[in-house]
Parts: sequence; structure tokens; C-alpha cells
Amino acid sequence: ALARRLGKTPIVVKDTPGFLVNRILMAYLAEALKLFTEGSDPLTVDRAMKHFGMPMGPFELIDQIGFDTASKASKAIETINAKYLPRVSVLSTLVEAGRLGAKNGRGFYHWKAGQRGGLDHAVPRLVERHGTPMTDYEAIQTRLYLPLVNEAVRCLNDGVARGPADVDLGMVMGTGFPPFRGGPLRNADLM
Repeated sequence: ALARRLGKTPIVVKDTPGFLVNRILMAYLAEALKLFTEGSDPLTVDRAMKHFGMPMGPFELIDQIGFDTASKASKAIETINAKYLPRVSVLSTLVEAGRLGAKNGRGFYHWKAGQRGGLDHAVPRLVERHGTPMTDYEAIQTRLYLPLVNEAVRCLNDGVARGPADVDLGMVMGTGFPPFRGGPLRNADLM
């Protein structure tokens, strides 16, 4: 009742690192960071995911969360999920370089007074990158969507949520997963 009075849609989840939404979201963000280390351009990846229907791309989201906060969250979630999450040290490297994202105006993008500017081309020089950049929107969308679905299924198997409908509701209401897709598990069923 309290959550509803606050304008929120509550779902019951198990007490576990990342609960439901952040645990699933971290799989998505970790894969995006892996794409970055393989040479992909953050702006291209963000545009692909906005085209998919996300309210913002993963790199803009990481900037908004803050590199320090995202790094701490990923380390907490790794305690239960280390064998599935790609190990990416990008966030720690960027925090050590004094970059915190939108908080201090220095993220994957330039930020001023809370407004996103263009890409900050200093970031790729701070991180070891190798590989072939992905540019095809559909390939990027698949690459980021599937780890999200896999983690959603693991959450069901671990009893983090009561059922697929709760997972989908949490992701739509908690992350802005495209409502027209019905949530990650409903979308996977349709695929």
C-alpha cells in the first residue's frame, strides 16, 4: 500500500544482491561494456538500443548511474553470479582515472548541468580495447538482449521472483524495458 501511495508498482522478490531488476540490468550493462572493450562505439550501441525501444542506451545509463555506483553494484552481484557475468574491469579503470559519469561531467559522454553532450573521446584511450567493432543495430540488440533474458531466467530458477509476469513487470516499470515488447520474458516467448 505504501509503494502504491508513492506511485510505484511493487513486486515481491527474494532478498539477494541486486534483487531482481539490478541483477538483470547488470547482465545487460556488463555485455555492453564487453562490446566497448571489443572496440564498439558507445554512441552506436546506445542508438541501437534506443531503436530497440529502451529509454536510453546502456552507456548513457551507466553515465547516469555513475561509474563508481555501477562498479560497486556489479561487484556485489558478482558474488552470486560470477560464472555468468562477463568480467569487465572498465568501470574500475575509469573510476581510478577520476571519471564518475554524469556526476562529475566525465563519462562516456560529456555532461554539463545534467545535459548530455557528445562522446568523450578520452575514454577509449583509458581502456585497453581490441576486436572488431559491431555496427549492425540488430546484431547489437541481440548481443545485449540475450544476456538480459538469460539472467531473467536464472532469477526465476533461483526463486528471486514468483513468476515470469513479475520479472517482466519489474523490468518494464524499473528499467523502462520497452512495454510494447511485453517485458524480456514475454518478448523471448514471442521470438
